[in-house]
Amino acid sequence: MKILPFGAELSFLIKNGYKPSSPINIYIGFKSWQEGKENYIISPLATLVLPPWECPFEYFWPVKKCHVIVNDYGASQDYLDDVFFSLIEHEVSLICHTNLEQVTTIYK
Repeated sequence: MKILPFGAELSFLIKNGYKPSSPINIYIGFKSWQEGKENYIISPLATLVLPPWECPFEYFWPVKKCHVIVNDYGASQDYLDDVFFSLIEHEVSLICHTNLEQVTTIYK
């Protein structure tokens, strides 16, 4: 499995039994690269980018026992479902999803 962009440090942390002190921001959709780069400067251990429209099942998601915020920049519901399923497979604790309309949904 591939490591997500900006995920090398976070993967190392998770594989060694640690987790970040803040929620992990995951960026998906059209503006994922721009937004992810900006957040990575501020929070390198809590930023992941899923390249636009790439299959989430091809990646290792370093989210075990972590809270995540999925920042959605225009993904379809089917694509979101795949992302959420991938996160659950990698043992995420809590998913908070926010979209372009600023609607926030929390999944546990």
